[in-house]
Amino acid sequence: MAGCCDPRAPRAVPLPVNGRQVGIIGLEQAVMEVISQGISDESRVAEELLRLIKQKNYVPESAAEHYRQALLAYYRQQGQKLNHSQQERSAGRMQIKVLGPGCKKCKAVYEAVQKALANTGVDAEVVKVENPAQIADHGVLMTPGLMINGKLKVSGRVPGQAEIEKWIKESV
Repeated sequence: MAGCCDPRAPRAVPLPVNGRQVGIIGLEQAVMEVISQGISDESRVAEELLRLIKQKNYVPESAAEHYRQALLAYYRQQGQKLNHSQQERSAGRMQIKVLGPGCKKCKAVYEAVQKALANTGVDAEVVKVENPAQIADHGVLMTPGLMINGKLKVSGRVPGQAEIEKWIKESV
């Protein structure tokens, strides 16, 4: 059985579609994928989100437009949360957030961050976010999650120390 931090664990994210709550599997990953593609045209964003969601969810063709609208609204909401988080970070000092309920994998991410900071010599504020509501407010639906300066770097898996060091160096 998949545990709380297992990226293979199926998770349904509630999404209001045409006045009804629908559970969408893989929504967070789809949003992260579209963000990484750098698509700026909202109609293309909605179409790509729908394409990705259809890989793991049934979407009736008669409701496709309602799903596009709901997915785009969710995408905008996540973008606003990421922008707000970026504005909150400390001026001039790196901020790293480890997001998770405090399980074994979350602790492993925290320890890897500490070692990566020691290896790179970078001064950073490291914050543990363990409250489920606060984790969700940061747009993380699969833990553990790792944010550097308000940007979500990983969600749903434990990154390697070398990967974390690379992200820290890129964020300096």
